[in-house]
Amino acid sequence: MSDTLRTTIKTIAQTTENGIELINKVDSFYNSAWDKLILVGTVAFGVIGILVPFVIQWYQKKTLKISEELMKKELENQALTLKAELLDHININIKKEIKIFEEKIEKLNASTNAKAFHLQGNGQLANGYKAGALSDYIISADNYIICEDYNNLQTVLRLILEDCLPSLSLEEIEDLKYRMAVI
Repeated sequence: MSDTLRTTIKTIAQTTENGIELINKVDSFYNSAWDKLILVGTVAFGVIGILVPFVIQWYQKKTLKISEELMKKELENQALTLKAELLDHININIKKEIKIFEEKIEKLNASTNAKAFHLQGNGQLANGYKAGALSDYIISADNYIICEDYNNLQTVLRLILEDCLPSLSLEEIEDLKYRMAVI
């Protein structure tokens, strides 16, 4: 019995040592696993919490630069388009204004010529040169029509009808027609 007791005690002692050793191994395993978990968690937090925002920020900066360049190009294109449209609009307006100005200058020139020939015709009529007066009055009437001065046109036509035509022969009028056609 003493051997069995010894064997039992040895077995119990071994089992206790094995149990303690087993408990130590389990504790060591969990401590190692916990340490690894903390290490992996820290690395994962470092990657996710620090590295990923830097990558996202880098990507956003890159896309922002690309968007900025595209926007600059689009703005330049729009500016060029608007500039071309504005120049076209200005050119059209300038052409219209120049045409109006040319018409006014033409009328002013016609008015000046009409009045000059009217005065010259009056002078020739006063000196008795009816053919010369008729020629000047005809040129004056033509210019009064261009400058739309109908009051003076009526005066000149009345002078032609009442003072010039009754005093001239058909030959003088034909001669005057020929000289006016050459001019």
